[in-house]
Amino acid sequence: MPARRPSRQRDEDNREVLRHADIGTTPAGVPAQDPVSEAEATVPIPRDA
Repeated sequence: MPARRPSRQRDEDNREVLRHADIGTTPAGVPAQDPVSEAEATVPIPRDA
């Protein structure tokens, strides 16, 4: 059985996502998070007892 070719719309969506990845934004135009700062944001902050 031959592999199904992705739809033209999916091709366009993928190109749009890749274009945003190149300029560092998400498709919504929000600046993409830096992976390091995103990881740092998940580190629990110690609280004073």
